[in-house]
Amino acid sequence: MLPAALAEVTDAEVERIFSVDFADALEPLVVGEWTGPVQSGYGLHLVRLDARDPGRTATLEDVRDAVLRAFLSDQSNQLNEAFYQALKSRYTVRVEGTS
Repeated sequence: MLPAALAEVTDAEVERIFSVDFADALEPLVVGEWTGPVQSGYGLHLVRLDARDPGRTATLEDVRDAVLRAFLSDQSNQLNEAFYQALKSRYTVRVEGTS
């Protein structure tokens, strides 16, 4: 079931939910006016854009915390793998009764 309204969604989200063709059909629409029908894989829709935000490139400050979390997670995974490999190298597995 589709929601009656979508708020603050990106072009990629509209494409994922409806289709690329549907998202492309929204480009020429005027903010604040009802338009339609607009075709999607779900059928025909009446559409009204309440706002359009062209977006911007993220700054380092915008992504610093996410980048730091990803870096620390990667470092932790690498250290865990190195520790596992060091433990593994100390053992030999032998199965008795096989040829």
